[in-house]
Amino acid sequence: MRRLTAPLLALCLTSAALAQTMTNDQIEAAFAAGDLETARAGLADRVASDPQPLVLFRYGRMLLEGMGGDPDPQQGIALMQAAAAQGQTSAITYLGRIHLTAGPTRDPERAAQLFHQAAASGRAEANYSLGSLYSDGGGLPQDPTLGRTWLRAAANDGYGEAQFELSQRLADTDPATAARWLTEAASSGVPEAQFAVARDVQSRGGPIADVIALFTSAAEEGHVPAQRALGTLYLTGTDGQPPDGALAEAWLRRAVQGRDLVALHYLGLAYLSGAVVRSDPEQPIALLTLASDNGFARSTLALARASEDGTAGAAPNMVTALDQYRRAVEQGSDGAARRLGALILDGDGALRVPPHDAVPWVLARLEADGEETRARDWLAARAADGVRPAQAALGAWLLAQPDAVA
Repeated sequence: MRRLTAPLLALCLTSAALAQTMTNDQIEAAFAAGDLETARAGLADRVASDPQPLVLFRYGRMLLEGMGGDPDPQQGIALMQAAAAQGQTSAITYLGRIHLTAGPTRDPERAAQLFHQAAASGRAEANYSLGSLYSDGGGLPQDPTLGRTWLRAAANDGYGEAQFELSQRLADTDPATAARWLTEAASSGVPEAQFAVARDVQSRGGPIADVIALFTSAAEEGHVPAQRALGTLYLTGTDGQPPDGALAEAWLRRAVQGRDLVALHYLGLAYLSGAVVRSDPEQPIALLTLASDNGFARSTLALARASEDGTAGAAPNMVTALDQYRRAVEQGSDGAARRLGALILDGDGALRVPPHDAVPWVLARLEADGEETRARDWLAARAADGVRPAQAALGAWLLAQPDAVA
């Protein structure tokens, strides 16, 4: 029977004393049921009585990642080192990643040594880690050629993350090979690759069933852009896939939980219109306001339009709308600038601003259909009044016209 050193055994005794003896099957059943506390106690008992390398690794990982209880980095690393000393390749690779993490344990050279040790045992994850390490440097001399060699070895072994990274690194120099590895990574279940392939199929007008399948696979793995894309697809519908309000709401909500402002915006608009998702008098404004407060200009513009039109069950409020349009402009919204420009040209009495402040808004109307003449005349009138921003804006615009005289 393998025995732990005295210090490591002492670290395990407290946890072991709390657990009854469990068989491996019972521990696996606890994992399968999501009962991580029981699984952790069972592994502690197994470590104390029969410290097999795989048991050391699994218990060490639970302690390091805080699964089933509080994290215990010191004991976790000790267990991981004990497993690695017995040749457990997963532990060796895990220790390598620990040595790449910022903090007192960071040691890229030691990480490379560990990855080489695991790679010699045929560990594809170690090949991938070496590939990334040499490609980026990360504390070691950077060697892109050696990096691609290790990445290719992991990719050829079917390691999805290596396939995806290789596709990204070859995108500019060898697009055909990059596309092949991207497809392989998607088949290996890498969410980022599935999302990228789905977008490509969608842009080429490929089978919508394939697009939905790829988006769904990535979304179910927690890939937030895929959740948003899937929710948007169900919100708008497309050839072969009619709108589905329930699925649109469900996926957009999951993306919102992932702090995606675009999904927050689309969900707010969906509630506001009620065309596909059930209309809600309160949620849309709350959602759009949250996105707006986080600097999302499109939501601020949507709020301004709602205030101006009196939607969402409220009476029109032009004062609020103007404040929101201005805020949207500050956040970079060209649409808000064009709307303010239109209000200036229409002579809206509620919009009392000095002419020099209005110049950028009217300038935004110069390219709008049917507005060039009105906008140019307004700028010319203000220029004649001596408004210097209007003079500068009109002069610059005239010089940029194709028939301008040098």
